[in-house]
Parts: sequence; C-alpha cells; structure tokens
Amino acid sequence: MILSFFSKQVKRKKRTVKIAVSSTRVEEVVLDGTPAGADADADLDLLLDEDAAEAEAIRNQVPDGAARNEHDTAVVSKIRVEAIKVMADRGVVVSAKESKDALQLIPRVCGLARKIHDSSPVASAFATIVDQDTTIVGQTRTLARRCASRWNTEYDTIDTALILEQPVRTLLKDKDLNLKAFKLTDDQWNLAADLRDVLEPTLRFSKGGKARPLISEVIPALESLRRALDNAVKSTEIANICRVAAYGGLLVLNKYLDIVPHCEAYEFAIVLSPNLKLDWFKQNGRSSTQIQRIRETIVARFDELFKTRSSAQP
Repeated sequence: MILSFFSKQVKRKKRTVKIAVSSTRVEEVVLDGTPAGADADADLDLLLDEDAAEAEAIRNQVPDGAARNEHDTAVVSKIRVEAIKVMADRGVVVSAKESKDALQLIPRVCGLARKIHDSSPVASAFATIVDQDTTIVGQTRTLARRCASRWNTEYDTIDTALILEQPVRTLLKDKDLNLKAFKLTDDQWNLAADLRDVLEPTLRFSKGGKARPLISEVIPALESLRRALDNAVKSTEIANICRVAAYGGLLVLNKYLDIVPHCEAYEFAIVLSPNLKLDWFKQNGRSSTQIQRIRETIVARFDELFKTRSSAQP
C-alpha cells in the first residue's frame, strides 16, 4: 500500500472494478486510465511504463493473477483516495511536484540498479567509482536489484542506493553512459531517505527462516508496526507524501488487526507465553471487556478440548 504512492500503473482505458468492502457488501470503484504522453521526458516515460509493466507481469503469473491484480488495484485505489482526503483535512497536502517526484523515484532507482547489473560498461564504471571511494562504510559495493516477485526488495534497492549515494551521483554524471533517465534530483534523494525510514519497520514481515515472527510474536509485531506508521503519519520531519503513504499503510494494517480475533490462535499464543500472558493486552491498550473476552474464550476452548471424561465404563 505504501509503495502505491510511488508507482505508476500501466496505461489502460478507464474501467470499473467491483471490490468487497466487507463480508456482505460489494462496492464499485472506477479506475482512471493513464494518459499517454503525460510526461515530457520520453526516456523517463518509457522507464516508468517498463517498471509498471514488469511489476504487473509478475503479479499476473500466478493462478487468477490478472483478476486478482485488478481487484487489488481497485482496493488500493480506494484506500489511496481515503488516505489523501483524511490527511488533507489534517492539513497535510501533497503538491503536484512532490507527487511527480515520488512516481519517478522507484523506477529511477530500480532502473539504475537493473542497468548496473545488466550492462557491462555501466557495471565496470560503477565498480571503479566504488573502489576509489574511501568514504564508504560497510560491505555494500553495488545496488541491490529489485525482484518484483518478492516483497520489500524496493527497500533493499533504495537502502543500497543511499549507502552508495556519492558513487551513484558520480556515475550519473558520466555523459558517455547516457544515464540521464535515472538521475535523481536533490529532493528525490531526500524523498528516498524518508521512504526508507517509513518502510524499515515493515521489514520483519518480509524476512524468512528464523527471522520470521513466531505465532506469539505476530500481534506484538503488528502493534509495533502500527505505532511506527502512526509516528510517521504525525512526523513533520518527513515529506508529506510519505506521511500520506504511511496513513494508507495504517488503514490497511488496521483492517488486518480487526480480523485477528477471528483466528484465536494468535491471542492464545500470547496468553500462553510466560513473558506475555494477559498482561500484554492490558499494557497495550486493550479494554477490560476485550481482555475478559480473551480470557473466557481460551478457558472455554480448554474445557472443550481437555474436559474431564466420565470414569464410568461404556
């Protein structure tokens, strides 16, 4: 959801899509087509379209991917409108320039990363620049390449670009390599840093293996993410579009948190954790009514599964 404010959709005609807004209600959302030639820079316009087309092609590879992609796009569109309106009412308005900068940011950074990996002359030039830069801290030597089928790899690309900002700036000055379509403005470099900060709290949910949250850690991790997004929404230190995007992410997250009680295992796992128990819910803003519901539910489930059986012989 957050990245939807930083990505362009593939050009297509206006169409109406039905989305489920609840278990009993369906709503129609009209998706506008993207006008051709809207960007004066033909190279950048092509870059934006290639980036959007690549992401859509990956999503459409899964069974029913095209239909699911259309539905998801409609849902995102509806939430985007709500986030923009609510934040505007709070005085947080995204300017046309900031919106344009945001739409160009990820295609430019990810496009440059792809260029570095796919073009031998560009890769060689960048490696030389990095080797000569003695100010680089850490082991990062190139830009991470985005994988459209994996969540959050945009973060990796942006993060490595920011770590190697000076070498990237130097590379983009080489006129012989014709990389003008990938050049970031100073405002976009600042925007990249803000976006990285907003995305960082989401990383835990995109990790695999041992880094993935245990079942008892899911709700605490979601609550931690909610606090981080809420802080981003309220922050006056980051770009307005990042604040609006964080609010959009918060709207989606709240929908997930609202349905958590339908899967009792998440709450039970917390209650049964020696270091959490019911106290965790009290310390994290749950009402006495909610805590009592959790207590009664787990006791009822225990009695159902482990109730004392009659000693009488059949």
